[in-house]
Amino acid sequence: AWTLDPQTGQYYLHSFLTSQPDLNWRNPELREAMYAALRFWIDRGVDGFRVDAAHFVGKDEQLRDNPAAEPGSQVLHRSMGEYDSLVHLYDKGTDFAHEIYQDMRAMVDSYVGPERDILLIGEIHVFEWDEWASYFGASLNEFHLPYNFGLLSVDWSPSALAGLIDDIERALPDGAWPNWVLGNHDESRVATRLGDEQARAAMTLLLTLRGTPTIYYGDELGFIDAEVPPERRQDPWGLQVTSINASRDPQRSPMLWSQAANGGFTPPEVEPWLPIINPERFSVAAQRDSADSMLTMTRRLLELRHEYPALKHGDIEMPDGFPDEWLVFLRVAGAQKLLVVLSFAETETAAELPEMYRGRVVFSTTKLEPQPDAVSRLELNRNEAIIVDLG
Repeated sequence: AWTLDPQTGQYYLHSFLTSQPDLNWRNPELREAMYAALRFWIDRGVDGFRVDAAHFVGKDEQLRDNPAAEPGSQVLHRSMGEYDSLVHLYDKGTDFAHEIYQDMRAMVDSYVGPERDILLIGEIHVFEWDEWASYFGASLNEFHLPYNFGLLSVDWSPSALAGLIDDIERALPDGAWPNWVLGNHDESRVATRLGDEQARAAMTLLLTLRGTPTIYYGDELGFIDAEVPPERRQDPWGLQVTSINASRDPQRSPMLWSQAANGGFTPPEVEPWLPIINPERFSVAAQRDSADSMLTMTRRLLELRHEYPALKHGDIEMPDGFPDEWLVFLRVAGAQKLLVVLSFAETETAAELPEMYRGRVVFSTTKLEPQPDAVSRLELNRNEAIIVDLG
């Protein structure tokens, strides 16, 4: 984390790469320079900002050393090598960071008016949910959306997911709006992590939970990790941290638009920066007109979010009495109620529905056409997800 600068004879701190020195946000001139950069883009009409590694801003004023962690400790949901050897008390998550984001929010809000909103998103890899929720601000005066990466770390099972949803809802300050992230540039692809069938169920979950969803490019097409031979690796962090196979190149393969060579990402005679996956299967052109493709399914879910206010703005409830292999929740807005059911079973499962949960199936990850009649019994294929309009 410390590198000697030969020109000054001093060491500088970099929480990440040597090319990314940590800045001294306690310096007023530094803060003003950073806010000037924000104003530059606001004046050009941008709609918001994503603050990278937001909880690393603002180090301990006394520059105290982090204490040693217990052997076998892990900071995040996966091994981070030597980084896991310390308890990171003083190099991130300080109270001063909250002061910075309150100032940043006030500056951004000064531009907001009847015809303009500006969004602040914070990338915050924090999995203690009360601490995560603190980045909304005590008066909702910090980030509009501190990214919630819970779906990246949770055990992929009905009980664990139900617990996560409850934890997030409980941690939210009054008036705060939740958000959910299923995949990003730092994590293995959803379809690689969960398989094709559960990737469809996972997309259903993402687009039916209460809150703003974030879809990483290609996940709407079911992208899998690319095979990247050692000689074609590009990720600077992966090249630097070889002890834990830290390369993020497999999940950063080029977007595929057509079935042509290189998937329309770049001309056929040009070698792209990373290997591509199969354009005949994973491109927009290959899936756009296919009734059962991942892209068509994702578009249908997005249409349902517009058709049903309950999916966009409604409350969420977790009913009991369903099979253990199912994750079940309700989205409710006034008289409108939708039942969302995700099966994690490897075989077909079924359950009789109480009267209050009988309705018309308007979406399924495995059955293409909505069912016209209300059902009193649900029969789900393996790994199927459905949405039931309870009328």
